[in-house]
Amino acid sequence: MNDIKLLPISDIIVPEAVLNTIPKRKKVQKELDYYKEYGKFEKTFIVRKKNMHLQDSYSRYVAAKELGLNEISVEFV
Repeated sequence: MNDIKLLPISDIIVPEAVLNTIPKRKKVQKELDYYKEYGKFEKTFIVRKKNMHLQDSYSRYVAAKELGLNEISVEFV
């Protein structure tokens, strides 16, 4: 069973190696457009439970920050 819950976006740590990459604007815009149309993201965020590191979709994370979201749905691995 997946461990999915709402988590403050401020609790998520983006690894430094990921922070040094810039997601393509087109990917971020796709995430923004989906959220604006459906009121949620298409997929949950994947976060490593032991260290709270973001594991998947930095472009979705950037979109969430741009939207000013305080909480996001995450799946812990």
